[in-house]
Amino acid sequence: SKPVRKSPSSLVSAGTMNIGGSYVEIRTTTLSKDSVVARMVKLVEEADANRSPTEQFVETIARWYTPLVFALAVSMATIPWAFGKETGQKFFEFALVLLV
Repeated sequence: SKPVRKSPSSLVSAGTMNIGGSYVEIRTTTLSKDSVVARMVKLVEEADANRSPTEQFVETIARWYTPLVFALAVSMATIPWAFGKETGQKFFEFALVLLV
């Protein structure tokens, strides 16, 4: 955005910067809870709280599925090395594919 000149009694929005290098006195006329940013935060919090049943189900499954798949991949990447280099390399590749 570009600079806009303000005069005494002009309204300024939150985040206004003084680029003139002089002293500026600003009086607030609204509370911080009424700012645009506060309203945006409230909307995001409400949207997060009001998840659909499908989103809740997916989150429940992911809470168990993700650590299980990761543990399986780590096991596949490490245990087969006990059966030789060739077997270890093959299963290490399978573990990487599992993660992807």
